[in-house]
Order: sequence, then structure tokens, then C-alpha cells
Amino acid sequence: PQVKRFFSQFGTISRVRLARSKKTGGPKGYGYIEFECEEVAKVVAETMHNYLMFEKLLKCEFVPSERVHPKTFDGWNKKFHKPTRRSTAIRKHNRPKDAAANLQSAMRLANKDLKRKRKYAALGLDYDFSGYDEVAKKMKLQAASTVTPKVQKSEEQVEKTRKESVTLVLDSSDPEITFKTPPGVKKVKKDKKAVTKST
Repeated sequence: PQVKRFFSQFGTISRVRLARSKKTGGPKGYGYIEFECEEVAKVVAETMHNYLMFEKLLKCEFVPSERVHPKTFDGWNKKFHKPTRRSTAIRKHNRPKDAAANLQSAMRLANKDLKRKRKYAALGLDYDFSGYDEVAKKMKLQAASTVTPKVQKSEEQVEKTRKESVTLVLDSSDPEITFKTPPGVKKVKKDKKAVTKST
């Protein structure tokens, strides 16, 4: 790449890796260059730090070999192939679905089939295909087996939640303001008391 050609004026470069987005293939804006000689790397870091290149400031930092992560230069010698929209769409379409998504698609198919049956019945045609219904039933059973059952609350816990009920005090002085209260909340209207002055 151009980065390797530019920085090779300072000394021999052993490895270069530019960070790229796996989704778009565009550069992330940072990269790593490994020089054969450590002294050269220090000189490059000092010289090129805050260097203006293509209307952007270059930030360079020297990292000693002890601090370099072993996977920093993973794939440095492989040619980068920019992902196409087609390959991304294929990967997205072919990824395995979870139980909820399978159930949703089976229910959608069953509903479409039911509408089709009603439409054909209105036209006087006898149409009977129970394949989608069976798939939907099978998916419902499969989803029910994967869902964790609800734990029943004891009577003490139910009484405790009833005692700790939340109350909402409503001020009826402004009729334009309305409140939507969640279930289980008691509404209490605020009394309008005349304020009297004591002399």
C-alpha cells in the first residue's frame, strides 16, 4: 500500500497492517507499522508525529515490542477483499434463526394460508392444504419447550406487592394536563382548599 511506500524511506519495514471495517471495507483511520530496527521506529514516531498529511494530522506513537499484542498483525500478509453487498446479504439471509424468529415466520405462513383459504372459499373453490398449520403447531411446541416457565408467587409476596401499591396524586386545577397511569396505581385527587390569610 501507499503507507508502506511512504514510510519505507525511513528504513526497512517488516509488517504493515491497516485497520478496516469488516462491514464496508473502508479504513478505520489507524494502522500499525513494524520496522526491522527499533531505533528507526523511534525516529519515525518523533518525526512524523503531528505531520500534516492530506489535510489531516498524523498521530504516531512508538510501541515497544513487549507491549505489542500477539494478534496486532493478524492477516497483515493477506490481500484484503472488500466485502460486496451481495456477499453481505447472503451471509445475513443464511444465518441461523432463533426459535422466536422461526415461530414468527411459521405463524406468518399459517396466517397467509388462512387468508388464502377464506378467499378461495368465497369464490366457491375447495382448497385444503394443512402443511403450514402443522409447521406452525410444531414451532409453537418447540418455542414452548425453550421458554422458561413462570415461577408462581407465594401468597406472602402477593400481599406484600398489594401493600406496596403506588399512589398518584392528581392536581385537577389544570384540566389540560392528563396522566396515563400504569395498572395497579391508585389515583387520588388533590382537594382544592381555599387559602385563608390570618391577621
